[in-house]
Amino acid sequence: MPSSRSIIRWFCPYCSWQEDGTVAELDSRLRGLGMIRREEKAELSLMLELARIKKPDLRCPGCNQTGFTADAINPGEDDWGAGKPCANCGTTIPAERLELFPEQDLCAKCQGTVERGGQLSGDDYCHHCGTPMVVKQTKGGVSRYQQVCPSCRR
Repeated sequence: MPSSRSIIRWFCPYCSWQEDGTVAELDSRLRGLGMIRREEKAELSLMLELARIKKPDLRCPGCNQTGFTADAINPGEDDWGAGKPCANCGTTIPAERLELFPEQDLCAKCQGTVERGGQLSGDDYCHHCGTPMVVKQTKGGVSRYQQVCPSCRR
């Protein structure tokens, strides 16, 4: 049964290329493809099904073949020896930290940011179409920056 603590393994059936990621990365990829809107809080099982549906459109970074897909892996006690990826930045959380804080999903740096009252980095998404926003510099006088949707230009 997949959970929010699951590791998402992306793999290619042709060249055996694989990559492990977080549930947050899967969510970000699906939002980038326009499969989930910003306001929605999708369950992991739904996100995995959406990734399966989008399989014919996803290309492997290794061989560039279509059919790149994802699956959830529920780590057991022995699998945690090397740590697990941080839910925010993706860096590996050391096994020693997980021994002390077994329910921890954030690395020490990201957890420190939260404890100091800061916000974790995260993509902002267009309210209209769900595409990740990009920062553009506006012209004239003082430099100003604004977020713009590359798809619908809002």
